[in-house]
Amino acid sequence: MERTNCAGSSPHFWQILLIGIAALISPVSAFAESAASSQVLASDSLFTSSVISCIIGFGAALLLGLWVTILRYQIRHIRAKLSSEYKTRLRTERHLANFAKTQHWITNFSNVGIWVYDFDSGQLEINGIMSDTLSLKTMALRIQLEEILIALREQDRQAMKLYFEEKLKDNNHICECLASHNSQNRVLLFRGRQDTSEDHQPRAVGIMLDVTTIQSIERQLRQRERSMEVLVANIPGAVFRLQANASLDVAFISAGIQHIIGAETLPESGINEAPSLKSIVHPADWLHVRDTLQKAAETSSAFSFSHRVMDESGEIRWVLTQGQGMWDHDTHEGWLEGVIFDETDQILNAQRLDYLAHRDPLTGLANRYTFHQRSEQAISAASRNQHQMAFILMDFDNFKAINDSLGHPVGDEVLQQLSTRLADTLRNEETLCRIGGDEFVVVVPQVYGSKQLVPLLRRLMEALSSPIQLSSGPLSLTTSIGVAVFPQDGLQVADLLKSADTALYRSKTVGKNTYTFFTEEMGKQTEHRFWLERELRRALDEDQLSLVYQPQFEIESQRLHGIEVLVRWHHAEAGFISPGDFIPVAESSGLILPLGSWVQEHAFAQMQTWLQQGFTPGKLSVNVSVHEMGDPNFHVQVIERMKRFELKPEHVMLEVTESIFVDDNPCLKSQLDALADYGINLAIDDFGKGYSSLSYIKKLRASLLKIDQHFVQELGHSAEGDALVVAMISMAKALGLDVLAEGCEEQYTLEKLREMECDLVQGYLFAKPMKALELQERFLSHSQAVNG
Repeated sequence: MERTNCAGSSPHFWQILLIGIAALISPVSAFAESAASSQVLASDSLFTSSVISCIIGFGAALLLGLWVTILRYQIRHIRAKLSSEYKTRLRTERHLANFAKTQHWITNFSNVGIWVYDFDSGQLEINGIMSDTLSLKTMALRIQLEEILIALREQDRQAMKLYFEEKLKDNNHICECLASHNSQNRVLLFRGRQDTSEDHQPRAVGIMLDVTTIQSIERQLRQRERSMEVLVANIPGAVFRLQANASLDVAFISAGIQHIIGAETLPESGINEAPSLKSIVHPADWLHVRDTLQKAAETSSAFSFSHRVMDESGEIRWVLTQGQGMWDHDTHEGWLEGVIFDETDQILNAQRLDYLAHRDPLTGLANRYTFHQRSEQAISAASRNQHQMAFILMDFDNFKAINDSLGHPVGDEVLQQLSTRLADTLRNEETLCRIGGDEFVVVVPQVYGSKQLVPLLRRLMEALSSPIQLSSGPLSLTTSIGVAVFPQDGLQVADLLKSADTALYRSKTVGKNTYTFFTEEMGKQTEHRFWLERELRRALDEDQLSLVYQPQFEIESQRLHGIEVLVRWHHAEAGFISPGDFIPVAESSGLILPLGSWVQEHAFAQMQTWLQQGFTPGKLSVNVSVHEMGDPNFHVQVIERMKRFELKPEHVMLEVTESIFVDDNPCLKSQLDALADYGINLAIDDFGKGYSSLSYIKKLRASLLKIDQHFVQELGHSAEGDALVVAMISMAKALGLDVLAEGCEEQYTLEKLREMECDLVQGYLFAKPMKALELQERFLSHSQAVNG
C-alpha cells in the first residue's frame, strides 16, 4: 500500500522511466555510428553488424519487458486503490447505518418529542414520541401546526401559535413555551430555536418534553417552601444558621428572634461586621456558648443547652439553643443550624415550683418537705457528733374559730404575722417550718439537755403574747407547744414528730397556752389512744357496740318524761370501756361521724319499734357532737333518718354540749336553726362545765337546759355552789327553758332541786341506764297509764 501510494504520488513517474531507458540505449547507437564513420570497421565486417544488431534487439526486448512490468504494476496499483476505496465506502455506509439507528432510537425511544417547523409552510416534522404524547390520530409525521394546537388546552393555543409563528422567528436564541394537554393531565414544555443555516429554507428545530412530573415536584417544592416559611414564622423561637467562626456570625435568623430580644435582627458586632450571636449572648455565658457550638460543628454533632441572652432593653432572658453542627472537610469550614427557644417563663416557673416545693406559699417558711430534709440532716449530725437535737411543735389555740368567724383571709393574715414573729425569735441554725394549717415546728439542730430549750420556749410564747393588730382590731392568741428530743424520744423523724404531737396534745388537755416535754408515760397513753382508735374502728365494722337508755323524770309527779340514749362498748379482751375514754378518741380521729350515725340508726329504729308496740317513753334524747355538725348535710341526714323510721319531731330531742359555743360558726348556727324549724327540740347538755355564754344560749333556740352533774352532786355542800344552781335555774326559766338536773343520786339532792323549782331530774336515784327490753318491761304499764 505504501509503494502504491508512492508510485501514484508523482505525476511524472512514467516520463522519468522512459528517459532512463533512452539514456541506456543511446551509447549503443552512438557507438555504432562512431564505428561506421571512422571506417575502422570494415563495411563488410559482418561480426560488427551482428553485434550491433544483437545489442539493438536486446535493448528493444529489454524495453518491452520493462513496459510490460510497468503495466502490470500499474494494474495492481489501480486494483489496490479501488479495493481500499470500496472498503472505506463500506465502513462509511456501516457508520451511517449505525448512526441512523442511533438517531432512530434517540428519536423514538428517548421520551423526547422532536420537531422541525417550516416557517413558510407552517408544517412540522415530528417524531413518533411527540405524536404519541399529543395523542394525534394521524399516522403522518409531517403535520400542520393547527393539529398541534388542537391537542392542547384551549387557553394555551393562542400562546403556542405565537410561539411558533413569531417568537421563534424573531429570536436567534432558545425559546420556551409551556402548555397543557387538552384531555390528559399533562404539562408539556416546547423548547427550540431558529435554524440559521443557509443551505435550506427558514425553519426552527426543537424538542417537546413532558414536564408533568417536574411541574408536580416543583409545585410540591414550592408548597413545602411556603409551608417551611410559615412553619419558621410560627415556630415559638428563632430559626438560625451560623458560621462556626470565632464570633459565630449569623448567616440567617428568622423573625422569631423579635419575640426573644425585641428586635427583628441581631445587632452588629462592630463596624462593617456581620451580625453575630455574640452580640446578644450574656457575657458570662459567651465562652460556654462559643465552645459548645464550635465543638458541635467540628464533630458534626447535635447540641442542646440553656444560656442567657440580653434583650433590646438590657433585660436578661433565658433561652434554649438546640440544633445540629456540620463540618466540610474539604473547605475546613463549619456551620450550625438550629432554633433558639425563649424559656424565660419556664425557668421562672421552674424556680417558682422549686420554691413552692421547699417553701410554704403563705408564710414563706420551710414546708413539710424541707422540714423532713432539715430534720434528717440534723438527726444525722446529732448521731455523728453524739449530741441531741429537738422538735418544738406549736399549734395555735382555737385558731379554727378565727377562720370560721372572721374568714380565711383574716386567718391567713394572722398566720403571716405570727410566722414573722416566730422567725424573728430564732437563731440562724434553727429552722421554722409550717407543716399544717396552724401547726409550726422548730428544728433545733444542736441541744445539750432539755433545760437548754426552756429559754427558747419562753421566747416563743412571749413573741405570741402581744395582740395581733388587724384592720378589724387587735386579736390575742395563745399557743400550745409539745417538745421531743432526739434520741430519747425517737430515732426517726416520724417518731420524734409523733412524740412532739403527743406532748402538744397534753398541753391542750391541761389548759393550753403552755409547753410540755414528751415523757415515756405520754408515749404509753398515746399507744393506748391509737389502740382505742383501731379497736373502735373494728367495733363499728363488726357491730360490737350497744345502746342503753336512762330515763328522765318530772320532779313533782315523778312520771317518765323521756329517755337519753347512751352508747356502750364491751371489748372482748379489755372488757367495759368508758365513753369518757373512747368518745374523745372518736372525735379526734374522725370516727365520731360513723359512730353518731350508728347511734342514731339504732336508737331511731328502737324508738319506732316501741311506738309500734304502743310504748311511748317520751322524748328520745340523742347526744350530738360538734364534730358531727361540722358536716353541712348533718341536719338533712337527721331529718331523712327520722322520716325513714316514721318519727315525728316531738319524738326526738338533740343534745349539744356547750363546746359548740366556742366556735361562733354560721354553718353550725344554720344547721341548728334548720333542725329547730323542723320542730326538733334542742337541749344544752352539761351546762356550766366550762363554756357557758348567755348570748349563745339565746341564739341556740333550745328548749331544755341540763345542769352538769358536778353542780348537782355538790348541792348542800356550799352556799356558793347552791347559789350557782339557783342562778342557772332562774336564768333558764327567764329564757323560757325547762331545766333538767343530771346525776341525782340522793334523796336530799332531789329535795333541794324541788325547792329550787327544777323541772326534770335524771340519775341513779331513779334509774340507771338500762337496755331497751328492760326499759320497756319496767315502764310499759306506766306509759300506758299515762297515755290512757
